[in-house]
Order: sequence, then structure tokens, then C-alpha cells
Amino acid sequence: MTLDANGLAREKGIDALRMAADGARPFQDGKPGPRLTTATRYSWRSPASIDPRPWIYGRVLMRGIVSATIAPGGVGKTSLLIAEALAMASGRPLLNEIVHGGPQRIWLLNLEEPEDELARRIQATALHHAMSAGDIGDRLFVNAGPDNALLTASATMAGYVHEEVFSDLEREIQKRGIDVLVIDPFVSSHALDENDNVQIDRVVKRWSRLAQAASCAVHIIHHTRKSDQTVGSESARGAKALVDAARVVRVLNVATAEEMAALGLQPEIRAFNARRDKQNLATGHEERSWYVLKSVSLGNGPPADDVGVVAAIGGPANAPNQLTVETISAIQEALDGKDRGYDQRASDWAGIDMAPILKLNAEDTPQRARIRHVLGQLVQQAFLVRADAPHPRAGRTRPVVRVGKPALPPQSSDGSVDDCGSVDA
Repeated sequence: MTLDANGLAREKGIDALRMAADGARPFQDGKPGPRLTTATRYSWRSPASIDPRPWIYGRVLMRGIVSATIAPGGVGKTSLLIAEALAMASGRPLLNEIVHGGPQRIWLLNLEEPEDELARRIQATALHHAMSAGDIGDRLFVNAGPDNALLTASATMAGYVHEEVFSDLEREIQKRGIDVLVIDPFVSSHALDENDNVQIDRVVKRWSRLAQAASCAVHIIHHTRKSDQTVGSESARGAKALVDAARVVRVLNVATAEEMAALGLQPEIRAFNARRDKQNLATGHEERSWYVLKSVSLGNGPPADDVGVVAAIGGPANAPNQLTVETISAIQEALDGKDRGYDQRASDWAGIDMAPILKLNAEDTPQRARIRHVLGQLVQQAFLVRADAPHPRAGRTRPVVRVGKPALPPQSSDGSVDDCGSVDA
């Protein structure tokens, strides 16, 4: 007779139960897992001998992992994805991102746009970047519209995941030599309860296994909750499991009025930025890439179709990552010990002292916004510090600006540089 745990404890004693438990093998999905019997000594290696991570596009897409882009509707995500696809297929840094390893083979699965509309966007983007068919060769694959439905998972089936669909995808990826697969949008690729963490975790991890098995990058595009203004990874609609399972999460945000002024753009221009909000593989994810949407005529009329395409631009003028060490040091020297006001409404606003150093006019509204942006960024990067101090006239405290970490590394007594100082510029 086979005893269960309670029966074994009653008949053989608690020590027998403990011994049985110690010798038990873990079960996964109903199958016994491997039993760890030997500790493996780590083999020390030279850092330079370790294979680099297999990045494909910038620090967003990497072979063998799932990346996600989170964006609100209408920000320009599809136009961005198309420009990135053409950049990878051609091997050209159209948006100032490196295409690692030369031209790549891209498969766009757009589950929303009609095929004709997607073709308009692709050709307009190619037209803007002066690309020909020869630039992409046979490396771009596109499936679009309702005739190309994709159902990878369903809440009504055991285990949720349609293994046959994933097997078909893997075979096609390997047959075509696909390097990057883009799923746009994620919600149209499954019939799960998007608020159920167990269900979403199951399908995203299945995408991850596909990426590893097919040695490709999988890029999932997902919407945000409608109520969110500034988008972060936590803004993703539905279950948190998607963000947790993705290795890299990029978020898109429409430029604010202040950022538009700092960028030197007119209000009617559509601009947005992309930021890596979660990246398990590297630091530096606060850096943002900036884009504008431009109108391109296809010349197919009359009347001709005008199509929005994405173009990369530089970040806000005079942002700290574009300032020299000398400029940051001059700003610190001008503000040191003065407790200038942090609020721009203060008569002794710190931005007034900063303006001559930045060669800007604090009385001009757009330039004042640029100064305010630089001040905020310097505080964020700890070159300046926002503190509370007694108001010089009113009987209360107010926010003031003080000097933070040094812009220049301190020198030791022998004139050598002490490496404890740093500049995040």
C-alpha cells in the first residue's frame, strides 16, 4: 500500500517523512525535473573573453529576449516601428540607433492597420529617408489587417497557450531567417483576460521561449491605460505580468509644452520621446530619444495622400547631457552660497543667474522655459539640489537651489585626479 504524507508520518514517524521529503524530486508540468546532485565550481574568465550580448537594434531589441513598447494611442508608435523596421532591414541608422551586425530580417505582424494603409506608411517613410527597394532587398516581411488574424492564446483552453500556433511561427521564423518579430498590438494576438496575471504571464513567457528557440528578438507593442498622462512601464494596460516578463520595456510619451519650448519647436508640431523604463540588461535607461512626425506626400493623387512619418531629432537644447563640464561648473559657481529661489516666480529665481552662462534671455518666454528645463535636469542629476530655506521676507520657508555634486573630479594634493568625482553628461 502506498502511503501519503500523513500516513507515512503516522506509521513510520516524522523522521521517515523528512527523509522522504529530502529525497523527493521536484515536479514541473507533471514531469520530474532534474535532480541537483553536484555543485559546480565557477571557472574564472577574462571579461574580454565573454561573448557580448547579442543586441540587434540599439539597446531595445536583443536576440533571444522579449522587449515591449508601451504607448498611448495616437502618439506615433506605428510610424516609429515602421521607421525602425526599415532601419534594421537596410542596416542604416535612420533614427540614430545602431543596427548591430548589419542589415537584419524583420517580420511586422500588424493586427490593426489595413494592408493598404500600412503600405502607405512604409512607402512614405522610405520616401522621406530616400530609400529604394534595393536598400531593404528581401529582408522585410509584412502581414497586416483582419485577413492575417493571429490567435496565440485563449482563456478557454487548458494551459491557455496555442502550442500549434507557436510551433508554426517558429518554423516560419527559422525558414525565413527572421531576426526580429514585431507583434502590434499585443491585445489583438490573444483571447485572454488581459487583467489576469497568470494568463498573461503564461503567454509572454511562451513568446520568450520562442525568441530563445528561434534565436530572434520578439517585440511586443502594448497600449496604456487611458487615464495615464505621463507614461511609465506601470502604465501598461491590464496585468502587470507583461512588464514583469519582458526583459526590456520602452515607453513613449508626447512632448509637454515645456519640452516643446526646450526643443525649440512650434506648438503645432507633433513630438514625442522614447525611454527605456525597464531594462534588466544595462543601466542608463533614463536617456530619452526624441522624434517628430513629419508629413510626406506620396504623389499618388490627385489628391495625393499625405502620410505622417517619424524623424529623429536632438534632445532639448542645453540639456545637461549636452553641457560641458565647464558650463555646469560655471552654473554651480554662480549659485554657490546664494540660496536663489527654485520657483521661477521668485524675484531672485536661480534661472536669472544661469541665463548669461547658457546664453539665453530669462525674459523671453521660450528661452525661459529652456532655462527652467536645464535647472530641473541639473537637480535631477544632483549637480544642483532643491532645498528648503527661510524666506528672506515672509515668515515661512521656500524652495531654494544649492550646489550638489561637483562637475569636475576633485584633485589630490599631488595634482592627480581622484576618481570619486563624476559628471553624468
